[in-house]
Amino acid sequence: VFSRSVSDGGNRVILSTITGGDRELAGQSTSKIRGILGSSIRRYFPWWDPGDGGQMVIRRIRRATLSVDSGQERYRPGPSTDVPGLWIAGDWTDTKIPPTLEGAVFSGVNAAKASLATLNVQ
Repeated sequence: VFSRSVSDGGNRVILSTITGGDRELAGQSTSKIRGILGSSIRRYFPWWDPGDGGQMVIRRIRRATLSVDSGQERYRPGPSTDVPGLWIAGDWTDTKIPPTLEGAVFSGVNAAKASLATLNVQ
């Protein structure tokens, strides 16, 4: 859940959430999703009341996160290459998680660790 204040002279806050590859949730009706997300948001932000000037917009982008089948994992390379001094990073590399922004971050960390290991830096 992300919270960003709107400078409209009031205390209005916009809350948004990203459910990623949750296919079960994506298949639910809009009203069901509103109920599920509303309950979750109120759990952490009990003051939030969508009837009090709040608005909830549901957008479904079904293929926003690539779903890699288990047989395809073997094609995702690690950070090391055959070229001395060259490491690779990206959401498409072997991170053990889906190729997302988080995957790209993990990949960068893995590449940094691999490069430091060759320098014997801890």
